[in-house]
Amino acid sequence: MLYRKDFRQPLYYQNGNPLTGSDGNLRFCVAPVKTDADGNPIKQPQDLLVTVWPGPYCMEATAEELKQQNVFALSEEGLCDAVAWLNTVEV
Repeated sequence: MLYRKDFRQPLYYQNGNPLTGSDGNLRFCVAPVKTDADGNPIKQPQDLLVTVWPGPYCMEATAEELKQQNVFALSEEGLCDAVAWLNTVEV
């Protein structure tokens, strides 16, 4: 089970940093969305992209069809929602 206290504060992600981790067989990456829908860079990220996949491999070595993604607001509430979602995902 994952808890909000296990994740960084919103400022960490606003500065462009991703966070990766695992819980059992679940692997995840929480990263700020750095581009808009047209692929243009965003100066101040507003959203978090959360990607999950089954272990034991890293994200780059896992087939795309095994990954699940969801977008959350880059805020305290959004982080709480992301953690709640991570706890419901089955891989």
